[in-house]
Amino acid sequence: MTIDGGLFVARTTDGGKTWKQFREGLPQDCAHDVIYRHALANSEGTIAFGSTTGNLYISEDRGESWQTVSNNLPPIYSVRFG
Repeated sequence: MTIDGGLFVARTTDGGKTWKQFREGLPQDCAHDVIYRHALANSEGTIAFGSTTGNLYISEDRGESWQTVSNNLPPIYSVRFG
């Protein structure tokens, strides 16, 4: 999600009543990434998502911090954990 130019992931644990933002490791300046719901993959606390700008990010702590796996990939249509 980009609102103020920085990318963040929002998480809820109460059915959407409250949300917490996580930004650590994600671009915070002039981010133009768009992430769609179907661009997410989740497996035992490991979460990955691809963006419309060809970036791939991964978190191994339920989304609290992120690492860039790759930049400028061709369009991403799915992510699969094997």
